[in-house]
Amino acid sequence: MAGPDLPPSVSSAPEDSREAERIRALREYAVLDTEPEEAFDRFAPLAARLFRAPIAWSR
Repeated sequence: MAGPDLPPSVSSAPEDSREAERIRALREYAVLDTEPEEAFDRFAPLAARLFRAPIAWSR
């Protein structure tokens, strides 16, 4: 599907047809909207450096 400002030949990013399934799995594992964890907060900068990514986060 083309975006509102794009010509018909240029399509926008496709919607993820598995989004509902992904959210359901996150709720099942009880990892959605959890409190921050110090171990993961230390891991994110390490992962960003290791993979040469400008940012990284883990939840």
